[in-house]
Amino acid sequence: AVGGDDLVLRPANCPHHALVYAARRHSYRELPVRFNELGAMFRAERSGVLSGLSRVRQISLDDTHVFCRPDQVEDEVVRALRSALNAHQILGLGVDYVRLSRRDDGPAYLGSPEEWGAAEETLRRAASSVLNGDLELVDATGEAAFYGPKLDLQVRDGRGHEETIATVQVDFVLPQRFDLTFDAADGSRPHVVMVHRGTVGSMERVVAALLERYQGRLP
Repeated sequence: AVGGDDLVLRPANCPHHALVYAARRHSYRELPVRFNELGAMFRAERSGVLSGLSRVRQISLDDTHVFCRPDQVEDEVVRALRSALNAHQILGLGVDYVRLSRRDDGPAYLGSPEEWGAAEETLRRAASSVLNGDLELVDATGEAAFYGPKLDLQVRDGRGHEETIATVQVDFVLPQRFDLTFDAADGSRPHVVMVHRGTVGSMERVVAALLERYQGRLP
């Protein structure tokens, strides 16, 4: 407790943004709704994997959640991917390739095979239209989050170690669990789809990449 208030360390911003969205009803005309936060998050990283600024226990995360209709998902993924690629180009931080992180046949994933198939195909179409052959799109089975597939921007550092520096994820599970709906034109109340997106991801990791890229001579 601090000053009489009980504080909790949160591992993710996603449920908090979901509750903000759920605080009132939304019409299909309002969507998409986008919430962004540069939020402090915490991970119980083992001491053996902590490394300078690139892997830390407290993260300052550039985090956006988009609440949209199913027919808006592809456009939102395109917008998010273009934004992330453009930001890294401006910073002079090259992206080696984009990874389409898909599910495998294991039991750890939530949602139906049909939902997964549709979401993965949406990500593939969006990535293909943005990358247009300039960057490779690599399939990675088993690298998906448990709640949906994602596009990961991958880079290799000077040691050859690979990191994910930004991500775009399609989530149909959290809206179902939190009953996040919208008022449709036909009077029904279907669930929204969440798109999790980070333009530059972790501030600490970006600073580490900039220090390495410019040898300490920051732009």
